[in-house]
Amino acid sequence: MAQTQETDHARQVRSVRRALLRWFRSSGRDFPWRHTRDPWAVLLAELMLQRTRADLVPRIYEEAMRRYPTARDFAEAPWEELEPLLRPLGYHHRNARLQQAARECANGVPRTMAGLLGVTGVGRYAATATLCFAFGRRVAVVDPSVIRVLARLGFGESLRARPRDDPSLWDAADELLPPSAAREWNYAILDLGGMVCRPKPRCPECPLLPVCPTGRETAVAALSKS
Repeated sequence: MAQTQETDHARQVRSVRRALLRWFRSSGRDFPWRHTRDPWAVLLAELMLQRTRADLVPRIYEEAMRRYPTARDFAEAPWEELEPLLRPLGYHHRNARLQQAARECANGVPRTMAGLLGVTGVGRYAATATLCFAFGRRVAVVDPSVIRVLARLGFGESLRARPRDDPSLWDAADELLPPSAAREWNYAILDLGGMVCRPKPRCPECPLLPVCPTGRETAVAALSKS
């Protein structure tokens, strides 16, 4: 029985990987920071995206990169010029930390987890995202939308007040990560959580509906009401 369960689980993992990557290649979001592997450009985007809707960031990000294309340029920008540019992102104190992070990265963005976590404003998510999207490391990213996808698929759920700090969820995300295409996979699962597997899920639109226990339950409930 245990062997059968393991086989079923492995089959689900393969099915999730295949279906999600296929969906992403035709339906994933297109953001300017996804077209670069420049470490500072990637890290700046991740810091700007913190507690901010993704659709608000591209215009500000592109203008910031046009005016201040390197961490040193950003670090040395007069605050009276930089602050009005960043203001629409909200969170004044976070915006001020962006320039401090630039100062700390002026001689190069750290290439290790420990080094990135030492940069002002960088937590585990931003660090892993930078390692993957800029440096090509095979690491999974975990944010609230990814946590939601993992829970609905039955791969992990946390009772902690801050689920993103739960090692079991990072382990679950690592298990789903394909052997290759980590960058594409992480973008895919982020997009699924942001576009389809939302707090109020759009299960009929989900590419993972055939292999998602929550989606099947939702579909059955909808049929019973019809």
